[in-house]
Amino acid sequence: MLGWNKLNWKDRDLSVKYIDVLDGVRAFCVLIIVWFHFWQQTWLMPVYPTPFLSWLGIEQIDPNLLRRVGYLFVDALMLLSAFLLFLPYARSMFLGEPEPSVKSFYKRRVARIVPSYVLCILIMLVIALVQGNYHGDWKFMLKDVFTHLTFTHMFFPDTYIFSQLNGALWVIAIEVQFYLVLPWLAKLFKKYHLLVLSGVMAVGLGFIYGFGSAWIRAGEAGLDRPIAMIYNQFPTFLPVFAIGMGCACLYVLYVKHCKWKRALGLPMAAVAIFALTLIWSMMEACMRAPNVQVWQMMYRLPLAGVFALFMLSLALAAKPLQVFFGNPITKWLAAISYNLFIWHQMLLVWMRQSFGFGSGGDVATAGPHMQWILTVLGLIVSLFIAWLATTLVEKPMANLILRARARARAPQKPKDLPTDRFLHVVLAASASQSAKEGDCGQAQSVAVPESSL
Repeated sequence: MLGWNKLNWKDRDLSVKYIDVLDGVRAFCVLIIVWFHFWQQTWLMPVYPTPFLSWLGIEQIDPNLLRRVGYLFVDALMLLSAFLLFLPYARSMFLGEPEPSVKSFYKRRVARIVPSYVLCILIMLVIALVQGNYHGDWKFMLKDVFTHLTFTHMFFPDTYIFSQLNGALWVIAIEVQFYLVLPWLAKLFKKYHLLVLSGVMAVGLGFIYGFGSAWIRAGEAGLDRPIAMIYNQFPTFLPVFAIGMGCACLYVLYVKHCKWKRALGLPMAAVAIFALTLIWSMMEACMRAPNVQVWQMMYRLPLAGVFALFMLSLALAAKPLQVFFGNPITKWLAAISYNLFIWHQMLLVWMRQSFGFGSGGDVATAGPHMQWILTVLGLIVSLFIAWLATTLVEKPMANLILRARARARAPQKPKDLPTDRFLHVVLAASASQSAKEGDCGQAQSVAVPESSL
């Protein structure tokens, strides 16, 4: 067991390159989203008796809230992505480090995202064709594949809502759209700072409360305006991305001007716990809302603010709390989280169907025993497939892409021509002869042209 004296309570410098506790934040966010999707497929809703907490008036723990509105943690993943991706630019602006080139940024994002994404599309396409899910509609099939490969499937109702290629991929499309603009936002931010952040925030809020509200009113008036086509579009996430970029700047500035003090640890841990209570309260408000999708869009900014408060305070909190989030288990889960996110939902759907159940309600009818079997088995299979895809596809392909980039940038050694090699032999022989015939046995120096080496 980790000793209390090994938890490093001393004043220390903070890293601006790797923040280990954010591995845990990523891991827990993905696991909560997995739990939400598993609940959809099994309707498993366990309640845990807590007689040991009865003296506090807590007779049981019902995590129903996490199950029912776990999708809110997609916003936390978006915030975390903006935070971490903007860190190199923040270090460049405030610490004088070299700014990442646009080409380098894009190549690293391709290496990280595309291999596993394309593999998923290919596998899902084969399964859809074998099962006849397109019903001979080749035009829709081609559109479905093309829009997913170009990360534009969110723009069309059929390829977003009725896609046969894994509904969870909409999140990847939003991320890629953010990747496209991030390097250019960083260049503007370097010159105009708060003006750029304010502009990004204003565009996002204008879209939400202007265009989004008008869209909702039109839908309520009977027009064909499905809320699903508006509340998760890229502009609605702009305030989230802006807050993530701001978090990166605040963190780097703190590290630049301050050293972590032991006296700061406990207050920051208290702030992190307080932020968790605020997150819980907002989850409760979302579940009580008449339309959870409308609530999610309208309250995206304050929710991102609370998530940001938790992440920043956790990064500065006392070590005992940090160990819970930054440890080998959460690091491993974070490493496979991308493929876990991509595959978990489809894997459990296939498992449910293979057991002969048409819906989560059918699984619930079969009883808690079957609900637990599907849930536990689904989690084990999902973790294994995520690890396998990360080990055999994501990491090797990423290394291959990045090595190709490194080879392209490496200076090429000029090849020796036959005449160069002949000249080198002649000059070497001449030098040897001069050494034998020189005064006092001292060799006369003979310059060899660099081009012949």
